[in-house]
Parts: sequence; structure tokens; C-alpha cells
Amino acid sequence: MPNLFHSFVSFIKSELRLAVSLGILLLILVGLSLAGGNSCQFDFGDGSALESNYLAVDGGASMYPISASGLEYGWVDEAMVFSSGAAVSNKLNRDGNNGVDPASFRITGLDNGNYRLSLVSGSLNSAFSTKVTVNAKSFSTITQVNQWNTLTFDVVVNAGQLDLLFQRAGTNPWGVNSLVVAPSPTPVVSPTFDVTVQPILHTVRVGGTAIYRVSVNPLNGYASEVDLSLSGLVGNVTAKFAPASAIPPLVADLILTTSATTPLTQYDFVVTAKGRDASVYTVNKSISLVVTGSTAVPTVVNPDTSASTDSTKIDGNGQTGSGSGSLDNIYLAPRTSAEARNEQNLIDEYAAVEAKRLASTREILEIKDISTINGFEPLPDIAARTPFESTLQYMTAAGIIGTTVDSAPPAPVSDPKPIGFWERLFKTMVNPTL
Repeated sequence: MPNLFHSFVSFIKSELRLAVSLGILLLILVGLSLAGGNSCQFDFGDGSALESNYLAVDGGASMYPISASGLEYGWVDEAMVFSSGAAVSNKLNRDGNNGVDPASFRITGLDNGNYRLSLVSGSLNSAFSTKVTVNAKSFSTITQVNQWNTLTFDVVVNAGQLDLLFQRAGTNPWGVNSLVVAPSPTPVVSPTFDVTVQPILHTVRVGGTAIYRVSVNPLNGYASEVDLSLSGLVGNVTAKFAPASAIPPLVADLILTTSATTPLTQYDFVVTAKGRDASVYTVNKSISLVVTGSTAVPTVVNPDTSASTDSTKIDGNGQTGSGSGSLDNIYLAPRTSAEARNEQNLIDEYAAVEAKRLASTREILEIKDISTINGFEPLPDIAARTPFESTLQYMTAAGIIGTTVDSAPPAPVSDPKPIGFWERLFKTMVNPTL
């Protein structure tokens, strides 16, 4: 019987191992099926000291198409070769390709799907400013001398082809040491951009000019050109963007010019930033312009002028209401003596109202006297003479006596049992006090 039980346990263990192994294998197969595609690795340089399992890219000598591992790859445009020799132990970082002019690197034969790219850029002797554009998405990295950075980003491969455009992101040339293209189950986030306008409200004297600063910042590698426009122009107000379009990051000035006949009121406009990408991504921002006839307001206001975001309307004479705060503080006229006195009177009135809400000195003294009368001096500590007294003191301080004992249900009380004549006689003989 013991041998039979041992055999049964061994059978169960083997079956569990098989089930767990099949489950892990199934998870791996599902992950591979979700990721899809095929991976490849490229070692850019002069073709010497290649890292194992990497495809060689020898600059201008590796022009598209080079066939290897079921793929075709290579430079579509000329690229130069740089090398640090054996001074760098890492074979991938030892050498690479670089250039000043834009150059495209193409890979064909990939399965369609999502891919994650890891690109290394850097050199022992040179500084690089590298920008890579893929499917209207751009990614940049800047390295100094004796520095290497890894640029990681996600792309979508369609029609089995992947084109990477290398450009300078600054004054230094671009550079690439290695590239790994691997399938990824993570969906690619669509590239977008955000827009900020500073300020959102300006106040200008009639006939003057207001300048707003419009900033377009790319998100998730957005690399398409963005066009700026303004809607809602009325009242002889003209608008001009400088520049009107560019690839983000973009900083442009919006110049609004009024005329001598522009009515004195508040104007509301909408700044539109429209991308030239496939989805025509668009962002709208609202701004306002107050045109006034006040001599305290300049005829030209700039983006760095401090302005309130309040949308308070102005009256027919072009003056803002009291406390509106819509005028630029830097241009406010000095206060007169009468205005200063009025402000002080308002402060005094406010202080008088608040003083009525405070407790008077008499009320404070009464509260102090009440607290003194109701105060009780603590009893002096009495040292316990016996362990029993010490226990009683502890139980009293802990609240046991007076709470637990007193709240206990009363014990049953019964009348004494009557005794007979002979019992009483013998007790009296033993103890005459009874």
C-alpha cells in the first residue's frame, strides 16, 4: 500500500510539472504571436570588430540593398565612417557612421506590426546631435565627447519597409553606432503637440499693436509641419504670425494691429494650430484683446507684459471697471492723493468690521476667571503601605474599581437559615457572645 501511495503522488507531481510547462509555453507563444514581426540588429562602423549576431553597415560602402538574414538594408544616401579604435572596449560603441547632410537608412522585408527601436549614438572624440525621423515622428539625442546615449522609441511598420532619416539636431553632425529593431506588443502612441499662448489677454490703446507669443511643442515624436491661423477678426483688427508655419518645436509671434477707427471694446479670437500629419491634428486656443482709449495704456504691448486673465468687459468709454485688473500693471498710472485716501478709508472700514467680531478684553478676563473658579487642585500622591493598597490604587487609577466592580450585577441576597434550639444552645456554650 505505501508503494502504491508513493506512485500516485509521483504521478500527480509529474502531471503538475507537465501542466505548468505547457502553460508557460502557451504564454510564450501568445506573447510572440502578439508581438509578431522579426527582429534585426545592425552594427554601424568600418566593418571591423563586429559584435556577434549583428549585421555590418560600413557607411558609404553599405548602400541599399544589401541582402542578409532574409532582409534588405543599407544607406540610401552617403554616410561617413568614424572609429575610436581599440580605445573603446565595447565593439558597438567603438565605431559608427555619421554625417552633416541628411541621410536615409532603409530596411525592407520586415513583418508588418509594432516595433521598438533602440539606437546608440556617441563617440570617444566627437560630439553628436542626432535627430531620427520615422513615419513623420522625430526623436533626438545630443551627446558630448566621450559620451554615448541610447535612444528608444516605438514605430509601426507598414508594407514591410522601415525608413530612418538621420539629421542634425544642432550644430554638430549626427551619428549612429548601433541599431536594434525588435517586435513589440505595445501599441504605438500617436504623435501630437500642445499649444500655449502668452498672455491670453492684452490691453492696448486704440490704434496700437499687441503681440502674443505662441509656442507649439511636439509630443510622442511629432515631426510634421504645423500651420498657425486666427479666426474671429472684426473691428478693423489685422493679424500676422511670424512665422506662420514650421515643424515643432515652434515659437511664433502673433501680432494684432488695431486702427484709429477700431471700436473700444473687448475682442475674442481663436488661435488654431493645424498639423499636416495624416490625421490633421488640430489644437485651438482662445485669446482676448481689450481696446481702450485710456492714455494710461501704451500703444504697443509685448508678450512678456504682465496681464490678468480676467475677461472683464470695458464700458463704452474704453475704461475698465474698478477692480477688473485687466490693465497691464506695468503701465498703470500713479495713484493720486485722493485715491490713496479713499483706499485708506476702505481699509479702516474693513478693520472696524473685523474688530467687532473679536472678543473684548472684558470677555477674555471673564473666561479666565471662570477657568480659575472651575479648576481643582490635584490630590497629593499617597504611598501604598502594603501590596494590597498598591493594587487598589492601580485598579482605581485604571478605572477598574468604580466602573467594572460597581457595574457588575448584584449578588443574590437570601434570609439566614433558621436554627433550632439545640444548635443555638451548643453555639452559645462554645461562644457566649452569640
